[in-house]
Amino acid sequence: MQPSSAVLSRAASLSRPLFVLVLLLLVSTMSVSAQRDLTLRVGAGGIVMTQPDNLDAYLGSGTNLGLDVGVQLLPVSLPGLDLVLGAGFDRFTTNESDLLLFFGEGINAATARVDDGTLALVDGYLGLRYTVVSADIPSKPYFLAGVGMYHSIFQPATFRDVDGQIIEAQTAEGDPVLLTGDEVIDTHLGYTAGIGIDFDINDTYGFFVEGRYIVVQNGDYGAAPTNLSGGVEVTTTRYYPIRFGATIRLATFGD
Repeated sequence: MQPSSAVLSRAASLSRPLFVLVLLLLVSTMSVSAQRDLTLRVGAGGIVMTQPDNLDAYLGSGTNLGLDVGVQLLPVSLPGLDLVLGAGFDRFTTNESDLLLFFGEGINAATARVDDGTLALVDGYLGLRYTVVSADIPSKPYFLAGVGMYHSIFQPATFRDVDGQIIEAQTAEGDPVLLTGDEVIDTHLGYTAGIGIDFDINDTYGFFVEGRYIVVQNGDYGAAPTNLSGGVEVTTTRYYPIRFGATIRLATFGD
């Protein structure tokens, strides 16, 4: 686990080019007298884990909550381009049946239960969103990309027998894997990209459907995921949130 000061220093150095770009875009628009829309999005949905390998057997799917605020950067020359400040909460829970099946004969699935086994990520990000603007249709596709910090809390799962005692599982090669362990808390740099569709109800309200791809730069979440993936070093966490939500145009400001 990296020291928090080292993580923050690395994140600052990697995200600096994006913040400089955003600052330049903001400065360039100050001389343009035009009205800008301020938009709020609130949504919820599901998430699917794709990496680390075999972590889908450990955690499976989960839930996702998110919100963001966007403001037009170039309302005259490029009205579909927004600067976005957002936050999200993602939580994966143990896929107990698949986890017991994964270890096969390593444990007695009929007499074992799985406790804990969750991964939660809280994030804040800055990004750009481009919406294909057309007055002729109420649905508008959009694309987004951003960078942010992801705070993860991983609680390893524990196998217990009918008496509540911790038991060990075995890999296919017969090596013992004790899934219990201490809670792992860390913060890492992450990236998000996605596509979606906006549906306008009227000039103020609408709704959206959105899919994202998130990559979080991290070492691992402790012994359990590393053992599940056969000892291969884990370098990133990758997952897909799919979100449905509401769009509210909060205000229009400017000349």
